[in-house]
Amino acid sequence: MRLSIQFATLPALRTPHIGLLWAGLRERYRQAAEAPPFPATFEMFGGPAGMTIPPIHFQFGAPALRIVFEGVEGDILLHVQQDRLMLNWRRYPSGSPYPGYAAMRERFAAEIRLVEEFLAAEGLGAIKPNQCEVAYVNALLLRGDAEVHQHLDSVTPGWRPVDAGLPFEAATLENRYVISTGGEQTGRLYTSFSPAVLTATGEANYQLEIVARCRPEGRALLRLSPHWTARTI
Repeated sequence: MRLSIQFATLPALRTPHIGLLWAGLRERYRQAAEAPPFPATFEMFGGPAGMTIPPIHFQFGAPALRIVFEGVEGDILLHVQQDRLMLNWRRYPSGSPYPGYAAMRERFAAEIRLVEEFLAAEGLGAIKPNQCEVAYVNALLLRGDAEVHQHLDSVTPGWRPVDAGLPFEAATLENRYVISTGGEQTGRLYTSFSPAVLTATGEANYQLEIVARCRPEGRALLRLSPHWTARTI
């Protein structure tokens, strides 16, 4: 599961500054690693009737690296870059149980406030969100079925195999829905089923991913509350 806010780029926020930010995170995050930055992603609308427009990705110049802070238990990752904050939970390597959406939302809100305070103290700018995202990823197993990648129809009624006269190997299913706020198209909900393998056990499975990505109602930073849900963002 992951929660993310994308915002107008803060050019002054460079890797050394994010290193200073770690001082306020050391109690909850045991280590940090560099990674390539995520490209900016925007849900776009318009164009000819019947034409769908996928998310648009932008990359300008050579942005600072993304810094990934790993929680003390290894299950929580906080990603910080010039135009994005993201918190995600992973089951492995810790094997810990999923903490639940409410707990993840509360922790993300706390980290956003800490980053806000750091940016203000260092004179690096303010967070002005332009896209918000909630995502769930779940591994769907068919116990005892070594050929699970051939049986997507056993995972979801939304897909049926077609006899093409050839040995069947695997199937992928993707759906896209429009999210509207006040009659205006503001985002999309994506669902996908794709062949995967569990990292910890090597078991074949189908990975279900649900992603909701929307434009916030205003330019001010969202104040995450108990009512903040995938629907409201």
